[in-house]
Amino acid sequence: MAYDYLQQNVIPVKLCKEIGRIGERVVRLSQKDEERAMRLHRESIVMDFHLHDTVMPEDLKDFETLARSGRPAVGYEGIKKSGLTAFLCGFGGSMGRRSSPTPWQLNDIIWDLGIRQADLDHHPDVGIRGYSTTDIQKAKESGRTTIIPHVENAQIIECG
Repeated sequence: MAYDYLQQNVIPVKLCKEIGRIGERVVRLSQKDEERAMRLHRESIVMDFHLHDTVMPEDLKDFETLARSGRPAVGYEGIKKSGLTAFLCGFGGSMGRRSSPTPWQLNDIIWDLGIRQADLDHHPDVGIRGYSTTDIQKAKESGRTTIIPHVENAQIIECG
């Protein structure tokens, strides 16, 4: 199968739980304020301008194995629960190091971007690729999240 690398159980380490790993903190509001807050959330486009969607290994000693695997684990369960309309997801850092122990390698960023975009296409109930404001509006209307890729650091340009 052409997309075997996107199947379940190909991630080489045991991952931590996405939901329930850290206790939730609920701010108690009056019924009136709760209704207002929920209305604002429903009516607004809610964005995070720098979010990492990778699920970490249960044992951080396994981080290097995960980072070098070329198969980052994306937290789709957490994304769905977040209620975000959109977020910018940075590529090129410590997670995408398939070919080198050193981050910010252009080929690794290209791989990371490709694998995550293909993976996202397999989770259409959670998110959509984000390239324009139209995508953000589409996500809002459909109750999904737009994931907007960006490169975090210009070091990959490899000048010099």
